[in-house]
Amino acid sequence: MASSTGPGTGVSDQVRNVLFATQSSSLDVFYDIAQAMRKHRDLERIAFYVSEESHFERFSEQTPDIESDSYTLLKEWEVVRDSLSHQPDMAELRRFEEALDIDSLWSVIVADRRVYGGPCNTIHQDYVQRFNHERMLSILSLSCRRMGQLFDDVKPDLVAGFICVTMGDYLSYLFAKARGIPYLNLRPTRVANCIYAGGSIREWSESFVRKYHDKSGFTPSGEAVEQATDYLTTVQQTHARYEGIIQAAGMPPQTSRPSRRSKLALVKRFFEMAIIDLGKFFSDDWNRHRPGMLESYWFLKIQRPMRARRIRWVFRNEYVYEKDLPDLDYAFFPLHAEPEMQINVHNSRYLNQIEAVRCVAASLPVGMKLLVKEHPWTIGRRTVGYYRKLLEIPNVRLVAPQVESRPLITHARLMAMISGSIALEAAMVGKPVVTLGTALFNILPSTMICSLPPVEELGERIRELLKVYEYEEEPLVRYFATVIDQSIPIDWYSRLLRRPESMARGESYEIRTEMSEREKQIKGVARYLLHRIDELYGARDN
Repeated sequence: MASSTGPGTGVSDQVRNVLFATQSSSLDVFYDIAQAMRKHRDLERIAFYVSEESHFERFSEQTPDIESDSYTLLKEWEVVRDSLSHQPDMAELRRFEEALDIDSLWSVIVADRRVYGGPCNTIHQDYVQRFNHERMLSILSLSCRRMGQLFDDVKPDLVAGFICVTMGDYLSYLFAKARGIPYLNLRPTRVANCIYAGGSIREWSESFVRKYHDKSGFTPSGEAVEQATDYLTTVQQTHARYEGIIQAAGMPPQTSRPSRRSKLALVKRFFEMAIIDLGKFFSDDWNRHRPGMLESYWFLKIQRPMRARRIRWVFRNEYVYEKDLPDLDYAFFPLHAEPEMQINVHNSRYLNQIEAVRCVAASLPVGMKLLVKEHPWTIGRRTVGYYRKLLEIPNVRLVAPQVESRPLITHARLMAMISGSIALEAAMVGKPVVTLGTALFNILPSTMICSLPPVEELGERIRELLKVYEYEEEPLVRYFATVIDQSIPIDWYSRLLRRPESMARGESYEIRTEMSEREKQIKGVARYLLHRIDELYGARDN
């Protein structure tokens, strides 16, 4: 793993002002990281871009000093509110595009599901337009202006965030890059619980790719190689589980048939939320940046499970089940959850996954079927009509949602998807893989993975891959060893974000142990970020 001890002399010694781009509960994490950083550096100014009002309200009640002069805040919901009275200045937007060195700032809007998507897209797939084009441009224009003001006021020496799913994530990266300010983007590697900090929001990290290919200049540690070999063997023998994964199931996560008592509790909670939402609706600060509590509760607790059961009933005779797999000649295509960073940020040309499926299905060898499986997180979030459109494609079949991915990979002749960790798992167990979009593991040999094929050449590239495919273990071991060597083992979702499933402890001693471990990992991330600044920016190499 990357060193998590205190960094030596370097760029990190100059860090005095820090800007964190946060999303909902990651505010808690980055606030704690900032406190841990103060033990290593004499921080003068700390700023936060905060994107979710309801979580911020809860956080500020527990941590009131966040609103003090000790911190500088840019609140996304205020930008959205103020955009109502703001007229977009196209000349100003073009100046921002030139200054930020980006072909089109529109990608900033596409990256943020709450602006580009429908009003309920945070709880289910929603294509209903929330803002018209003019309003989106107003939001973008005002966001650029206020982010520039934030950088002018704080003068950050470091900008950091976790993945990229909001306007603030994207713009903070663009402003940091344009002004030559060190930037670090934390992201899960999907290799066990390894978290990696790169110098870009992009899936491709130039420094990582160079290290992977530079066999003479970079050698992963012996410990990393040993761990990589063990990890590869474990995945080949079992599965590629990693922290935060959702297992396959026929129903949405954490869904079960409610008892009579729980039904009464649901009704009581429903009316409690109705009263809260009505109070907000008639207040001056009503914010539709996210669905109301009542709307979310209704969908997640009632409508989504009902829809999942209906979908399962409607397609019960059309699903492919595990027992059917050995008799089929097929390619396997797992759907992405929507909205998702892999699509909205890295591969926006595939925002319509149905058309991506259609392209692959039309390019397969004659007689081969394309088996499409829903993402476990999305069960009950899409309508029956979505799956019917998929089934209108002649050689497409739907897989029963409770079927695990491993048997689907095992019996497949080919794996195809936009981008995702299941494709890497398929490569690990000896299956040819086609990735339509960008993915870090696209750097593996072209005899194992066909990456970013032009649509008009997709059929030809698939046939060529099936012809020349050759499994190689050494590139996989080097890939995982490089990941392990450059990252840090952190339970980001379960410990740092305090997801309920990890914190449901029965004994107070276990809770204290959990919190002690969380504090230890927070300190580790703070040291790791400072270490990575020196690694990536000591020679201005990111």
